Amino acid sequence: MTRTAQRPALLIAVALMLPIGLTCAAMAVPVVLAPAASAAPSTGTCYQLSDKALGALTSGEGPVPCSEPHNAETFFVGTVPETITDPQTATPPQIVDAVLRECTSDRLRAYLGLTDPLPSRFVRKAFFPTPEAWTAGDRSLRCDLTLRSGKGRASWPGPAPAYVAASPAGAFRYCTPSVGFLAWPDPTKPAAEDCTNPPRQWIQVGNQALGKPTAKYPGEAKLRRRGSAVCRTFRATYPGGIANPENRGWYFIFPKAAGWRAGERDVQCWVPLKQFLDTPGHP
Repeated sequence: MTRTAQRPALLIAVALMLPIGLTCAAMAVPVVLAPAASAAPSTGTCYQLSDKALGALTSGEGPVPCSEPHNAETFFVGTVPETITDPQTATPPQIVDAVLRECTSDRLRAYLGLTDPLPSRFVRKAFFPTPEAWTAGDRSLRCDLTLRSGKGRASWPGPAPAYVAASPAGAFRYCTPSVGFLAWPDPTKPAAEDCTNPPRQWIQVGNQALGKPTAKYPGEAKLRRRGSAVCRTFRATYPGGIANPENRGWYFIFPKAAGWRAGERDVQCWVPLKQFLDTPGHP
């Protein structure tokens, strides 16, 4: 997303040269200059975004020094596809397709230097140009990374790659608390936590796309079958001494209709953290 600098209108005094001999006075003529578009977004720029901006399609909030705590950082700058003639009127599948094409997980991991194969608490957030920037010709798609903490977003000090490099191995693995009578992850409001409580947490060990960005919602029954097939394999990968892995040793969360419309396409695969840690050779 490109930020458009709103400069105050400049009043330029224009001296009107009149023929000699005529009585005249210098006249100040106000000339209003169109606001100039700011430079395109760039990789490595940092932001401290409000909750409103984190949930929006565009953001006009300016950058902050990366040396200060911040909760968003640009890891890639892509291009809005030509199929989108105006982000404000684009369909949800068009938006999802653009984001998943440009703001890829591979680009996020490459920017951070992450080598841990497990899903992390770093997630992607895309910003399209503001209406003003779009009218001025900006077609940049800004891909930011954010860090989940609980049900919100955390701030971190310094550039994200340096922050990751200085942190212990596995520091950003994604765990969530067990809830309810069956002690499963909450399928509606999973909270992203540090993996510090093996008896009461589940760890996300994989995710996989269940459909293309532009695909229609296939229905809950079909997604349930697909998700189960993907995540069932983890009962053998991480047995960890669970007596009944079919019911207790793995779990999966898949998108329903509302989530699908919002762009969710992945099934998330979980195993109990204690089971994960007790499995010999766990990554």
